[in-house]
Amino acid sequence: MTDESDYEEYRNTLDEIVDGGGCVETMTAAEGLRRGETSRRDLLGSDALAGSVSDVLAEVDAADVRATLREGYDDLADVREAFRQTVDLSLFDVLAANGVDLAIDALTLDPAVCLKTFTEADLEEAITLVPTVHDDGVVGRIVVRTTVESEPVTIHAIPAWDRSYAVRGTRLVLPDGTIEDCVDVSEHRTGVDCDPEQAARAEYVQTVCPVDGETYVLETACSTVR
Repeated sequence: MTDESDYEEYRNTLDEIVDGGGCVETMTAAEGLRRGETSRRDLLGSDALAGSVSDVLAEVDAADVRATLREGYDDLADVREAFRQTVDLSLFDVLAANGVDLAIDALTLDPAVCLKTFTEADLEEAITLVPTVHDDGVVGRIVVRTTVESEPVTIHAIPAWDRSYAVRGTRLVLPDGTIEDCVDVSEHRTGVDCDPEQAARAEYVQTVCPVDGETYVLETACSTVR
């Protein structure tokens, strides 16, 4: 388990998380991203991300996306509270019934980090705020990672839609008891620049899984566009 002292170097402010300015970029993988190499950690397993990359989802200005992410939040405490208020507690009952003993009170919601650190650093616990880009625009999504008996689990909350779900490996877990093995996922380019400081254009790419007519984002990455 990563201890409190290890978390200190990763702590960021709300603005840094949204802008990426507080990222810890000393990891080899992060360096590779800046050189344009494929280096992001695949949380879902290599087979699950074998799907195609679609056309750009929507033309959304990056500045508008960042403004949307900040909307309604004065600081990270507000983000954490929004997460607690949005997550359907039935989700934890479904997880427990499937061997994951977890409760919302057990989530540390810390450290708060930007997307690059969330995906590239080997943190057992973390929280981040990312955009979910859809055909009609963008909403903010709060993602919390925790580790249960060495298994990483991410809990996703979208306050604007009052939606929450969990991801275990390739499995999507919904509060109504639905568990979908997302083996036929696809990656969607969002058209939104996620790292303006990078020489090569990098944008948010969403790995998605459709279930009963709804599309769930399993993972968001900042990927170089070739």
